[in-house]
Amino acid sequence: MTQEVQVPVNLEINTRQPKRKRLAYTEVRGLNDALQLVHHATREHGFAAADIAPLSHFGTRTAAKARIFEQEGARMFSAHLDIRNPLHLSDMHGNHDVPSLLNLIAFSSADAAVAARRGEILAADAVGEGEEMLARTLLDAGWDGIAYTNNHEDPGSRSWIILDPAQVMLVSVGLVSQSLDPWEMDPLEFVGPASVLPHFAIDAGEEGYASLWDMLDERGDDMPVLARDQDGWEARWIDDLGLAANIGLFDDCGMARGFYLGGESWMDEDARGAGRSSLMINAAADLLGGSPTQALLGNGFSPAGYAAHLSAHRKICDWARDQGYVPAVDLSAKEGDWAPVMP
Repeated sequence: MTQEVQVPVNLEINTRQPKRKRLAYTEVRGLNDALQLVHHATREHGFAAADIAPLSHFGTRTAAKARIFEQEGARMFSAHLDIRNPLHLSDMHGNHDVPSLLNLIAFSSADAAVAARRGEILAADAVGEGEEMLARTLLDAGWDGIAYTNNHEDPGSRSWIILDPAQVMLVSVGLVSQSLDPWEMDPLEFVGPASVLPHFAIDAGEEGYASLWDMLDERGDDMPVLARDQDGWEARWIDDLGLAANIGLFDDCGMARGFYLGGESWMDEDARGAGRSSLMINAAADLLGGSPTQALLGNGFSPAGYAAHLSAHRKICDWARDQGYVPAVDLSAKEGDWAPVMP
């Protein structure tokens, strides 16, 4: 083990920091070092994110759903986590109790810090307080979370364990059955009800968009990165507009080149043709756990905008197949029936 013990973690200080700073510091990241939205499913009702217990697990949607066994009425907490110095453990072997954690920690760089209190922690666990004591022990020793490769639910994915509910930066909470990865929707569900006509095209050079461009130019450096492609282009979360999934597109030099606002998509002309709109659209879909357009009653698209959404869905389904997932379109023997017809 190469990880060194750090000074004790002060979560009280961390939680007083601005959200963007907390997101910038977190180690909970996925592809190309972009932020990872993670999920915790529960059968319990009537409690908030602030009541999530220490040592609760967060992972991919697929992992969370597998753990809950699709129980009717189960809820999903989707969040970013403020974990800056995780302890890395091997897989949990399906057991999430305190004794199992202690056994794994005994083969980690945290062994010396935890071993001295093992008896106390087990005694506390006998009366229902072991999770809190183990979490406090790890925090005092300098770790603020646990990371492990999940080989049981969504095998090969990364899962995370919080040590304090203050680390949960909630994005949404709702029914497990209504929280969907993009490939779990067919194209019609993904795009939502649509009217496709040329006059729905937008011109982002118009005066009405000037304040948005100013925001992207002046504050884009601090916006959380939700997705990054191999060329260094980034989909960043415009998290201060009051809506759930507004996205800015930035090139590999950090210059704002486009945006996505609930179905309304724009890119500079010289940036088009490389599939970069998919970076924004699928980032929005992941953040929302549903259609990126947020248009339950319908939305108006230009032909190009509509095609961009269909292309984004095809790309994420192709990626999902490569990862071993089964897209919704593959569950039908008549995949062609899903395809919307362009006007």
